[in-house]
Amino acid sequence: KPDFSVTNPDCNLPKGLVKVKNAQSNVSYQLTQSGNTLLNDAIGNFSDVESGSYLIVASGNICKTASDTVTVAKRPQIPNKPSFDFDNPNCTRAKGWAKVKNLETDVTYDLLQNGAALTSSAIGDFQELDSGTYLILAKGPKCNTNSDGVTIGPRPNIPNKPDVAVGHPTCTNDKGKLNVNNKDNNVTYTLFLDQGTTAISTSTTGDFGDVDSGDYIIQAVGKSCKTNSDKAHINGKPFKPAEPKFTVNHPTCKNPKGSIILDFTETNVAYYLDLTSGAQA
Repeated sequence: KPDFSVTNPDCNLPKGLVKVKNAQSNVSYQLTQSGNTLLNDAIGNFSDVESGSYLIVASGNICKTASDTVTVAKRPQIPNKPSFDFDNPNCTRAKGWAKVKNLETDVTYDLLQNGAALTSSAIGDFQELDSGTYLILAKGPKCNTNSDGVTIGPRPNIPNKPDVAVGHPTCTNDKGKLNVNNKDNNVTYTLFLDQGTTAISTSTTGDFGDVDSGDYIIQAVGKSCKTNSDKAHINGKPFKPAEPKFTVNHPTCKNPKGSIILDFTETNVAYYLDLTSGAQA
């Protein structure tokens, strides 16, 4: 009567193995199921055996002997190799993410880096990932399956927020100026009017002269990303009185002193006679 050993399928072995332990010479062995011979082997070694119940029949020259029932168990669940979507950090998001697309029930997912588990997710959703290379491990009740490598790229350079110095128009200069204090040689600067909707000019140095009164934004433009300054306001030019025009009356025989009479005056303007630099009677 055949005595046998069974190796059931496992995480690495897709099908079972059945081996007769007390094999005899001049005897052949058949693996049968429901009376049908499936495999035949002279020494009773049967590989690639599907899960199910079998008999081993030892066949001599004339007689045959059947073994007890041979049961090969089902292979444990092998999680599918995770496929995934991912995205790198960008101008508005500081870190990357990865998400498993082919989710399975009874499977959890670990994010691995250098062989160490960083975090686990029942839905395979991993957020806030630093740049680097990762694996996603699908974990079933007994078996695990790794994904291909997931590489999260570095975040593109984010220009510093421009710190803007404002120069307003003066009595001698009709227009204002804007200058970026924290200049970056790898960045260009664009001056916008109306909260960033109308581009006025571009500068590699962040210096903008002859700027009319109004509200402006300076945008730092890097290779991939942009950063706006706070609003910068330039005042209107201060009121400058018109040059005084006047008539001079000199002293006469009857009037020992002269007079100066303005030809016109302006509202909200005071007038002073300067003996050192103005007209003298």
